[in-house]
Amino acid sequence: MTMLPLIDCSQMLAIDAKTLRHWLRQANIPLHSHPTDARVKCLTMEQVQHLAVLHGRALQPHEAPTPSLLGAPLVPTDTRLALTQTPATQKETNLLGKLSLL
Repeated sequence: MTMLPLIDCSQMLAIDAKTLRHWLRQANIPLHSHPTDARVKCLTMEQVQHLAVLHGRALQPHEAPTPSLLGAPLVPTDTRLALTQTPATQKETNLLGKLSLL
């Protein structure tokens, strides 16, 4: 069962997040918690397809999952990339790295 965060669902349906929540209330579709972050609410792919059929929407192709939900760092971790950066960019990267540790 594929769980999709609401932001991805609204992008797939090409609607605003507020509209998606309105449609969910109308259809009495329950939200599910994300497997790794309970603060993020999700829908199953079947629920998204059901909403698309109910409202006559074509689903946009689903891209990669939202990086922030996967715990991916916001700072590049590739050492080759860090070596080719300018000193100013490296300084910003170091600051971002320190901030992400907080």
